Amino acid sequence: MNTSKQVNAMIGLLGLLVLILGAYFVNEGNRQAEATDEIVERNVERGSNIFVNNCRGCHGVDGKGPEEGAIAPAINNPAFLILGEDNDFGVEATSAGVADGIRAFLRNTISCGRTGTFMPPWSQNFGGPLSDEQVNQVVILLTTPGAWEIEQELGAEHDAETGATRADILVADPSALSLTESNCGQYSALTALPFRTREDPRIAVATPAPGETATPTDGTPAGGGEPTVQGIPVADFFQASCAACHGADRAGITGLGLPLTPSALTQPDEFYFDTISNGRPGTVMPSWSANGLTDDEIHTLVTFLKTVEP
Repeated sequence: MNTSKQVNAMIGLLGLLVLILGAYFVNEGNRQAEATDEIVERNVERGSNIFVNNCRGCHGVDGKGPEEGAIAPAINNPAFLILGEDNDFGVEATSAGVADGIRAFLRNTISCGRTGTFMPPWSQNFGGPLSDEQVNQVVILLTTPGAWEIEQELGAEHDAETGATRADILVADPSALSLTESNCGQYSALTALPFRTREDPRIAVATPAPGETATPTDGTPAGGGEPTVQGIPVADFFQASCAACHGADRAGITGLGLPLTPSALTQPDEFYFDTISNGRPGTVMPSWSANGLTDDEIHTLVTFLKTVEP
């Protein structure tokens, strides 16, 4: 009898153990997901603090660059977003290869700076103030959906404490900054283009039926004949490759790049073709032929600059 009770008790304990273990394993996925979210949020906050204290002057209070009167490219850019499984947008997760490429590009840009721009090396490995972990925290800020809302909250708190205004924060005179003459990175303006002009991954693009043409979200039919440079619309190429020196509105930046509006370009086309093709010694204007542009693409760019108003 006692033996039977002992066997039943052991069976009961075993059953209870199985239930406990089952509940643990069922909940383990949720627990890991919550822990991952907490780590990401913590890194976003730290990356936001780094951005608030170091980057807003050039890239804008909200990271939107020339759109808010800043001199540096927008880094609050949906092209950099990396989406996980079961994201809030109902679209496919970013593939591992694409995600790794975006992170590598951003780490390299932050760590090494960019030659011919005001972007300095930020990594301690190259004379900057940030550790590898801090560089990674900024990368997490740039690639995490919704992260800029946290940056804006922290920025508002910082400005309330210091009394700083947008006018105080943004660099008004870029000529007072130092140009980066060399860096450790392998990305040029052209090789950076695919990362800066990547489509917003949060927007699902419908696959057209046979014989139909895909239509972008703005309603403009794809392949509408707009001139392209390096496979992208010429206006987008300018913003990605030229605006840092000549201004997003092509009005020029004092001490850096001349105006490139139709009214300012009074020389023959050949003059501007030569300038873009070969660069200008003693300035930061590079040779775009050496950077991969074809003669046809340079002619396309000259025509755009001389005939299309900003």
